[in-house]
Amino acid sequence: MEKNEKAVSRSERKKAELRKKIVETAVGMFNEKSFHGVTMDDIAGAVDIAKGTLYNHFPAKEEIVAEFIKNSFTSKHYERIMRFRELKGTGARAAHIFNELMQGVMRQKDLFEVFIVYRIKNIMSFNKPEGKESGIGLLAEEVVRLGKKDGDIGGNIADGFVKDLFEFTFIEIAKAFYNSGRKFRLAKTVKEYAGVFARGIEA
Repeated sequence: MEKNEKAVSRSERKKAELRKKIVETAVGMFNEKSFHGVTMDDIAGAVDIAKGTLYNHFPAKEEIVAEFIKNSFTSKHYERIMRFRELKGTGARAAHIFNELMQGVMRQKDLFEVFIVYRIKNIMSFNKPEGKESGIGLLAEEVVRLGKKDGDIGGNIADGFVKDLFEFTFIEIAKAFYNSGRKFRLAKTVKEYAGVFARGIEA
């Protein structure tokens, strides 16, 4: 039994290491050549694995980007949670998170555009795959938990609805950034959209 557990642990560790190598290699190539300028064949060759192995881990390039974004969210998740737990009210918490997330969008503009399109497709899907929670979704869970605890969010509103609305609100802020160019005003836009989100789910 112990041998089997060690074998599984070693296998899972190797799998995680390979996924990490794929993501790091692919994102480096995307930043160098552009997302659309890199193929799955290119990535498999750079990582030195069979294309079938690559597809077993990531069925599409968008999945690689989603993993990269999720990892970047997760690495700072605890830090973010601790900071916005100190804030009062769902609107203030949402605005704080949206502002932080948009800093990432503005740093990785091209990759986030790919990620946002990918997330829209996932949110709109009636058959959401298991284990496909995004980094934004993890933050939204905490917003819902604290909002319901404080009485900001109506108890009759489903958690899943609030989480999807939270993510859609972030996507709308990002769209405003992509469409406005230099005219985009982060603080003003975040305040406006966070207010709309908070009013939409208030008790």
